[in-house]
Amino acid sequence: MQCRSCGATIKLLPTWGGWRNSPPKMMPLDSEPVEDGNVVIEPADGAIPPRARTLKKGEVPPDGTLRYKSHFATCPEAKRWRR
Repeated sequence: MQCRSCGATIKLLPTWGGWRNSPPKMMPLDSEPVEDGNVVIEPADGAIPPRARTLKKGEVPPDGTLRYKSHFATCPEAKRWRR
């Protein structure tokens, strides 16, 4: 998938956000993992698809876990999408 603003390749994953009985919120992520990323992708679990989760302050994911950045943080056109 590509960002509609800058054309970068991104991943769009559901999060744990949202209300009960409503669709999950979607988070755009840069497509490549980075060492200083603050978002991890939790694997699918039964009927629950993979989900993006923001790390809490000071949280360190297990060794080998790929980390990503929200595309909102890196897109040069992000200001256009802020409310």
